[in-house]
Amino acid sequence: MNRFVKILYQAVEGKPEGSVRTLSFGSIGLFFCVAIGVLDYVQQMVASAYLLFGLSLVLLVILVFEYFGYRKYINTAIVISINSFLIAIVMAEGLATGSHYYLLSLLVALSFLLVDAAEDKRKVLGYFLIQVSSFCFCILDGRMVSSVQHINPELYHQKFVMNSICSVVLIAVFAYVGMYFERKVKEDLVVERNKALAQSKKIQEHNLYLREIAFMNAHTLRAPLTNILGLIKRIDIDNMPTEKDKKLQQYLKQSAEELDIAIHTIVAKTNEVEELFKED
Repeated sequence: MNRFVKILYQAVEGKPEGSVRTLSFGSIGLFFCVAIGVLDYVQQMVASAYLLFGLSLVLLVILVFEYFGYRKYINTAIVISINSFLIAIVMAEGLATGSHYYLLSLLVALSFLLVDAAEDKRKVLGYFLIQVSSFCFCILDGRMVSSVQHINPELYHQKFVMNSICSVVLIAVFAYVGMYFERKVKEDLVVERNKALAQSKKIQEHNLYLREIAFMNAHTLRAPLTNILGLIKRIDIDNMPTEKDKKLQQYLKQSAEELDIAIHTIVAKTNEVEELFKED
């Protein structure tokens, strides 16, 4: 089971979280619809088989739209189409076959499918009300036996057993897949948190280096430069023996002052960067 879920997850990996859930649950539902439809056709329950094949086709179209990113009304389409077909199937088979139990399976799927839904709370509540109303409608208004197709009593028992088991299996699969997604979300959150902590540590280390550079510029380099500037001021330019010496003294003073300005600029820029990191 875990291997199957991993394969299913890898097939839709890279899609948004909501799309991954829809594609996964939809694929599982599509598989069950086709499988049960084939069994019904073999057992000559033609009306039920055609309804299941129709539901399979609708699910396939919905999944294609979901896969290519057209998901504005996907959840609404899923809830309305599946409930409509399941009600029709219950009416075509009768309550004695237990096909109404599949509505409960969809109720479980919705609890995981809509956990990250973008719809507002009222719309999500509406989905669940539709689901509960569909089940209640089938129980209260449905007939025990079919008036649409001939089903012998022995087949009713077989269908009831099969549908009961399949609906329980489907609920278990939906629950397992849902918990798998919840675990993946938590694992992804832990990974993102660790990345954020590592990035924060790098920023702190970078900030420390900036402080060290600022200290070196402000103190280690400025101290000897201040001494040089002080010595230059003590040199009496008028007592220079030659005009060349006077120019050299002027160049030396100019270079020292330019270096002083550069150090002030570096210190100011370093402080600005440090303030930016503090704000982040």
